[in-house]
Amino acid sequence: METVFLVCAAVGGTILVLQFALGLLGMASDHDTDHDAGHDHWAGDHADATAWFAGLFTLRSVTAGLTFFGLSGMIALSRSADELTALAVAALGGAFALYAVAQIMHGLKRLGDDGTARIEHTVGEAGTVYVPIPGGNAGPGKVTVTVQKRTMEYAAYTAAGSLPTGARVRVVAVRGPNAVEVEPAESSQEPRPLGSGSAQPAP
Repeated sequence: METVFLVCAAVGGTILVLQFALGLLGMASDHDTDHDAGHDHWAGDHADATAWFAGLFTLRSVTAGLTFFGLSGMIALSRSADELTALAVAALGGAFALYAVAQIMHGLKRLGDDGTARIEHTVGEAGTVYVPIPGGNAGPGKVTVTVQKRTMEYAAYTAAGSLPTGARVRVVAVRGPNAVEVEPAESSQEPRPLGSGSAQPAP
C-alpha cells in the first residue's frame, strides 16, 4: 500500500509541477468539464446536480486529488496507522484537495467571466462620439461607452443626423458583436430590444 501511495504522490506531484511550469510559459490549459452555460436538455435539480458534479473533475483538481491521496496515505502510514485507516485518510485527503481546487478554479473562472464587458449591457447607457458618425445609418463612426466599470470603444451607427466628435449619445440597440446604434443623448426615444438593427424609431 505504501508503494501505491508513493506512486500516486509522485505522479500527481510531477504533473502539478509541469502544469505550474507550463502556466508560467503561458502554455497551460485546463479542459474543464464545467457545464454552467449549456446543456438545456437536462432539466431541474438533476441537471444542476449533474453539472455541479461534472464541474469537480478538471485536470488540475484530479491531479491535486491524486497528489494529496498519496501524501495523506504516506503520512498516515508514517504515524503507524494500519492500511485500512491509511486508505481512509488518503481518500479523505484526496477528496478534500479535489473539491478545494475545483472550487478555486470555478471561482477564478466566474471572476474572469464577470470582468468581461458584454456589449448587450451598453443598451441604455450614455456614451461619447469618438469618431464622427454619419447620419441616416450611412456608415459607422465610433463611440466610447462605460460598461461594467470599463470604458469600451464600439463602432456606432445612428438613424438621426450626423453626430460630431464629442457629442453625447445614448445606446439604443446592438448592431453586432462590436457595433451599436446610438441616438443623441437628449432624445426621448426608448431603447429598442437587443439585436434590433432597424433604422426606424421604436414605437
